Formats: sequence, C-alpha cells, structure tokens
Amino acid sequence: MRTFMVLLLSVATLVLGACGGGSDGQNSQGPKPSSTVADAEAARIAALYRYARVLGSIALANLTEVDIGERRAGTTACTGGGSVEYTDTTPTAGAAPEALIAFDRCVEDVGVIDGFVDVRQSLIRLQPDGFGDFNFSWNADLSVDGYDLSFVSVTGRTFLLPDGSLRVETRNGADNEAVLTAPNGQFVYLDDAKLNIGYDPSNGRVNFGTSVFRMVDPLDSNRGASVTFGDFLAPVTEAVSVFSIGTPISGGLTYVRSFDPTATDLEGRGATQNGLLDLTIDALPPSRSFAGDAGQYAWALILGSPLLTLPAGEPE
Repeated sequence: MRTFMVLLLSVATLVLGACGGGSDGQNSQGPKPSSTVADAEAARIAALYRYARVLGSIALANLTEVDIGERRAGTTACTGGGSVEYTDTTPTAGAAPEALIAFDRCVEDVGVIDGFVDVRQSLIRLQPDGFGDFNFSWNADLSVDGYDLSFVSVTGRTFLLPDGSLRVETRNGADNEAVLTAPNGQFVYLDDAKLNIGYDPSNGRVNFGTSVFRMVDPLDSNRGASVTFGDFLAPVTEAVSVFSIGTPISGGLTYVRSFDPTATDLEGRGATQNGLLDLTIDALPPSRSFAGDAGQYAWALILGSPLLTLPAGEPE
C-alpha cells in the first residue's frame, strides 16, 4: 500500500524548487531546449536531479554529525535570512541521539527552505580519533521555493573518513514512498531512491556515486521515469543549515521512461561536461514508430523548468 507522505511531496517540491531557486535558469548561457521528445525527457531528468541535490544538500549538513541536537541546540541565522533551530529530542540519557531541525524561511543557495527534518542516529561506531560511521533514519516535511517534499523513516548510513571527507548513503523503498509536489499542484511518487554522495572539503565538490531516483505516476504505477547518476560532480557552498549543491559539472547518466506494459519504453544516455548535458533518447526495444531523438541542454536552464507529468502513450 502506497504511503502518501507529505514529507516526500515536500521533497519533490523542495527538489524542484531548490533547483529552480537561486541563480538556476537565470542569465545562463548555453543551448536552449525546443519542443522535442528529448526536451521533455531532459526536463524529467532535471526534476529528479533537483530531488537528488536537495536530499544531498540537507544530508551532508545534518546527517554527518553525532549528537547533532546536543551539539547545535539553539537557533542559527541562515546565510541570506531566516533561521534554523536545532532541538535535542533524545528521550533519555544514553538513548540513541535524536534531533529536530526546523527551518523558518531559511535562505541558502539551494533555495528558501521551510519545514522540518527529524533525525535518529544508531549503531554509532567511532574510533578514538573521531572517525567511523553510524546509521540513521530521518523524516522530513519540507518546502523549497514552493516545492514540497515529504517522507517517513528513510534509512541510511554516514561515513566520517580519516582524510576529512564525508559520505552519506540513504535509501527509500516502496514502503516509505515519497511524494514530490510542484507549485501548480502536479505531483509524483518517488520510490526506490538511492542516494550515494561524497563530499571532500579540500576541493569544494560533491560526487554522486551510483545514485538512482525514480518517479511514478500517482494514477498508474506502470508509468514512470528513472535516472541513474554515475560519478556526477557538482560544486558545493557550505553553510550551517545546508551544504547547497549546485548544477552538475561533469558525469554520466542512464535513463528509462516506462509507459504501459504494451508500449515501448524510452532509454536515454547522457554525458555532462562544463555544465552542458548531451542527451540521446532511443526506444527500448527499437520501435518503428520512434526513430530516436537527441539534444544538448544547459543544466542551469532545464533545472528551472522541471517536468513532473508522465503521460500515457508512446512518443511520435
């Protein structure tokens, strides 16, 4: 049974809004999309990347510190205005650390953030030097620039590495599905999401390892779109509340969009260099009705116009 999570809806909205906020899509140079099949699929890929980078931006700042509620308790100003409040919600002394993180019109490069994140840490394995790993679960009900994301009981693991770098892995399955909602009310389910992201402070960039994100039509689970990011690099701006992840610099991706069981799926391959996505879309398996399509897109532009709809019927 699908779980409607206001939190995931907020995530979808947050991701889309975060990508649309800040400087994305404004005064950007690069090829502009037209109205082809590749254009529409590039916009769906952009929606999923928005989701990925919002998750990563929140996770790297707030899921990488042990006893975050106790250490950061109180209210902190955000870079561009607004605030974030950290509350230690650990039930009893010696229990697994828990914290509630509340955003109030918090303005960062990733967007304007409202809502909360609830984190619970467990199985903490730290060495005397402070490095090691721990497990966590988190819930969220967020809005970023008018996009909403909501999810419940998503689990993961954080690695604190001796070279000073961080890595966070988090995943939600069908039983803790997320919902992504745009300002116009359009929404999709987000399931089987796997975030694998590393951050090295010495170079100011994040690396998306093999990370998979899938959105599903709320009226027909046969209709969906899935993207796998591989070795994706993006810049980061550090702040107390979030580590704002920017537009991709380089990396590869694969993409599949499914229709109903009787229709031909679409398969995509993309490569990013210098902020430009080269995308090729083919039929899977090859179809007489669709010869394929391709295009080049500036990430800063497509992130400003993400697409959440998953219509029925094959492309013409």
